[in-house]
This record gives sequence, C-alpha cells and structure tokens, in this order.
Amino acid sequence: MNIKNYLIVGTITLTAAFGFIGCGNSSQSTDKLPLMDVSEDGKTVYANFDKTDIGTAAGSGVTIDEGEYLIIDSGITEGAVQVKVTAGGDDINEVPSSDNPATIDYEFSSVGTTEYQEIASGSYTVFVETTEKTTGTITFSVVALPNAEDATLDDGTVYFAKDVDEGVALENLEDYLNQGN
Repeated sequence: MNIKNYLIVGTITLTAAFGFIGCGNSSQSTDKLPLMDVSEDGKTVYANFDKTDIGTAAGSGVTIDEGEYLIIDSGITEGAVQVKVTAGGDDINEVPSSDNPATIDYEFSSVGTTEYQEIASGSYTVFVETTEKTTGTITFSVVALPNAEDATLDDGTVYFAKDVDEGVALENLEDYLNQGN
C-alpha cells in the first residue's frame, strides 16, 4: 500500500469517527420546553421559563365559553412575569394598548393560584413578558364553573363533588369535612 492509499483510508476513518462521536453538545438531547404551548383542546395555555432573559414575550389566544372561568397558576420560582389578558383578541401578536386595555394586568413573581370567576365569556389574548430573568411556569386554564353537584358551606367555601369521597351525600358534606376528612 502506498502513501496515497494510507491518506485516503485515514481520511475516511477520521470522517467516520467524527460522524459517530459528534461534536460534544450537538449529540446531546435537550428537553427544552417551548416558551408558550397550548393543549390539544385549547383550554390550557402553558408559558415556560428556564432562566429566560428580561423582555422575552409570547402570546396566545384562548376562548372562555358560558359557564367557564379562567385560572392562572403561577409556578414562578425565580424572577417575575407580567401577565396581560386582553378581551376580544385571539391574535398572538396583539399587545394590549390604550385602545383595548388588558382585562387582567398583573405581575407574577411567586408560586400561587388566582381564579377569575367574574371574567366574561369570549375570546382573549393571553400575553406574558419577563420583567426579570425568570424560571418557572405560568399556566392559564379554562375550567367549568361549579355546578349543582358541588356544595357551598355557610362560610362561603365551595367544595367540588370530585373532591369528596364516593358515597358521601352532599347534604352531609359539612359534617363529613368537620370530621377531619
């Protein structure tokens, strides 16, 4: 074998080796979530932040039908996110303006859940923008209002039927809950 053949075989071997080994990070899989994602039924919008820089923004449309309301669940563990929900919109590029101010305009910076039962049915744009470097999630969920199967105690506390053990009559719910169940 002459030198020319050694060079050809060597080049092919090195090329194959780099193809199998890769270049470090490019062969690693990442489970990075999209900044904003929507469930298949369109009733849940997720905003995901992983050390996301200040000023990063995203938006999505959501529809609240009669008998439904909006829950915003904040899982922000670091930083802060300005959340705006604007009535009448479903355009992800629509930013609340003075002509169409946000129905909800609040900065979330910790873990917690906020329910907006008084929000009217209709189409809305949900818009998020980081105001600090942020890690965590904001989840917008459209859910059904409590119905007749649910119980309201004298103090105004509402317990949903799904939260009660099977076989407990709702008229006895207050006694059941007072027993420490």
